[in-house]
Amino acid sequence: MVIWLGATVALRIAGQWVLRPDRPLSIIALFVISGYCCFGFPVCYFAFAIPRDQYALGAIALVAPGMFLDT
Repeated sequence: MVIWLGATVALRIAGQWVLRPDRPLSIIALFVISGYCCFGFPVCYFAFAIPRDQYALGAIALVAPGMFLDT
């Protein structure tokens, strides 16, 4: 939930400077950072903190707050 809240607040406050169509490099950087956060962080976290048989529950716990709060 903290990651979702931080990203939402950051884009709400600074979105007009980050998502500018005339600056494609900033949009590409945002995609790269988002890709790492959405894929790299959970993979690394799950490998060290969650037993393999609990990965599905960990994934649900990771995405459920964002899905709930976005609605």
